[in-house]
Amino acid sequence: MQDLENETSDDGFWELPQGERTVLLKQVSRLSDSILRWETLDSLHDDLEAAAELYREEDDADLLKEILDSCEKLDNDIDSLEITGLFNGEADDRNAIVSIHPGAGGTESTDWASMLYDMYRRWIA
Repeated sequence: MQDLENETSDDGFWELPQGERTVLLKQVSRLSDSILRWETLDSLHDDLEAAAELYREEDDADLLKEILDSCEKLDNDIDSLEITGLFNGEADDRNAIVSIHPGAGGTESTDWASMLYDMYRRWIA
């Protein structure tokens, strides 16, 4: 990360072709976002450990509910980060055009295509 930041702050950076600059800036942005997400998860984990220790001492039901909610959030954030980690290829940050067409099968295939379209639309939103 430090090497990329040094490269972008170098005087010769703006003399590079536009395409190279764009690639470098995207790499820096992607790595910064990833590092920030990991640091946020680490901070949440540390907060949960402290809250669990406090719960052991005080046995407070409200604190337990807060801990369980935070655990669920941490679990969801980890799942999201794992999925994001799967998309680390060169072309994974690019857009895609998806076309869904019902095949032979009448109403059922049309319904299936519609459900599939709705699922994809919700996933990308």
